[in-house]
Amino acid sequence: MTKLCQATRKLSTMNDNQEIRNLDFHIRPTSANLYSLELIDSASGTLLHNDFMYNPKGLEYLEALEGLEHRGLILHSSDRELLKKSGKTLYDMIFSAKQSDYLKRVMLQSRSLRLRFIIDDYKMAVVLPWELLYDGENFLGLIYPISRLVIGTAHKRIENIPYPLRI
Repeated sequence: MTKLCQATRKLSTMNDNQEIRNLDFHIRPTSANLYSLELIDSASGTLLHNDFMYNPKGLEYLEALEGLEHRGLILHSSDRELLKKSGKTLYDMIFSAKQSDYLKRVMLQSRSLRLRFIIDDYKMAVVLPWELLYDGENFLGLIYPISRLVIGTAHKRIENIPYPLRI
C-alpha cells in the first residue's frame, strides 16, 4: 500500500467515528495535453489508473457556462441541458470505463462518500467545473461533497518592489 493510500485511510475517520469513504482523484500532467488520473479508494486501498487528453481549447462549453454565470440564478430548460452536456463531457473525458464503473459501484455501497480532486495543474483546477460532473443520471456535486486541492503550483518570485512597503 502506498504512503498516499495510508494517509488517506488515516484521514477518513470523523470525530464521531462515523467512517467516511474518500475517493481521491489525483490528476497530474504527464506531457503537453496528456494527464494521468489515479483513483484511490480510502476504504479498500483500490488504485485505478487512467490517462486522458485535456485541451482547454477543445471544451467549447466553457464559454457557454460563463454566459450562464453572468445571467444569474434563473435557469431555462436549455440551460439545464447545457449543464448536463457539460458535466457529462467532463466526466467522460477524465474517467475510464473501469473507473466510472467502480465509482458507480461505490456510490451504491457507501452512504458517506467524499470526492476529493488532488490536481497538479492550477489552471485545470480552477477552470474546470468539477462540481458539474454528470454521470448520465446525477450531478455528483449535488449528491456528494466535492473538494479540490491544488498542489505543485509554481510560485512566482516578486521582484522590483520598492521597499519599504507603505500600507
